Amino acid sequence: MKTVRLILLRAWLPVAIVVAWWIGSAGSTSLYFPPLSEILSTVGSDWFGPLFLQQLVPSIGKFVAGFLIAITLGVIIGLLIGLSPLARAIADPLVQFLRSLPPPTILPVGILLFGIGPSMNIFVIVF
Repeated sequence: MKTVRLILLRAWLPVAIVVAWWIGSAGSTSLYFPPLSEILSTVGSDWFGPLFLQQLVPSIGKFVAGFLIAITLGVIIGLLIGLSPLARAIADPLVQFLRSLPPPTILPVGILLFGIGPSMNIFVIVF
């Protein structure tokens, strides 16, 4: 009983905001501020329609592949560098430089090395 009361005390504001948004946008014909019902139907058709299999599943596959490669390379290279003081001294400046690069700067390098495609996407995720 106490848990239900606590949930109701905390949930009233989000519910009120959604209801106000639904009512306030119901008659909208604006391209930039469509009705909430139209937004929800578009999200539903995009997420659970044909685009789900065409776009989301391949993106998740590329992410998983890149993440697994990054884990494998990171552990192996990290162990090799960490176990050898000489390797650590040699690799430290390069590692610090590469670590400080913002992710968008890796994109042109990936395009040059792999072209535009899944392999470039996986390269950027690994990096």
